[in-house]
Amino acid sequence: MKDTELGKTDLSNEQKKIWYLDFFNPITYIAELRKLEHVNSINACLLMGRFEILFNQNPDYFCKYKKPCAWQDKLEGLSWREELGISRTQLDSAFNEIVSSHQTKEEYLLAEDKFKGKYYCSYVDAADYNKTYYFRNNELVDKCIEQLIENTLNSKANLDLEENTNNLEYRFKKIRS
Repeated sequence: MKDTELGKTDLSNEQKKIWYLDFFNPITYIAELRKLEHVNSINACLLMGRFEILFNQNPDYFCKYKKPCAWQDKLEGLSWREELGISRTQLDSAFNEIVSSHQTKEEYLLAEDKFKGKYYCSYVDAADYNKTYYFRNNELVDKCIEQLIENTLNSKANLDLEENTNNLEYRFKKIRS
């Protein structure tokens, strides 16, 4: 992508369209998620918002890479680090807050408590190019989201209570749609 003239590139219209869609793909941030137990950082909120969007598209599980793979050069954007644009340390910290990580598929399958009180769990499948599989603790996440909405509804601190509650409900519905 070299500039041939000021403001012009050698990208095709299709390449520009793909770049534009990728660049303006919003990452959902819901500040209220920080009120949940174990969600202590903005990065964990961003990650949780992204998890909810992906689980809406794939309710049972979804796969993603934690970091870009060398062989993945033709498949950009498949890793969390590429998608969220945060460092490995920040990503690991956010994961530790909300995801129970199992090192192998076998460890995951043998675990009695796969989630260990967290919102999501994962395992790395070495046989599948170290792809990480993610699962949602449906009961816990749904309960927590409902509680956040209810707390917002019951909060006396909000001046325009109905508007704030509808806004929070709308944002969660938007994630799940």
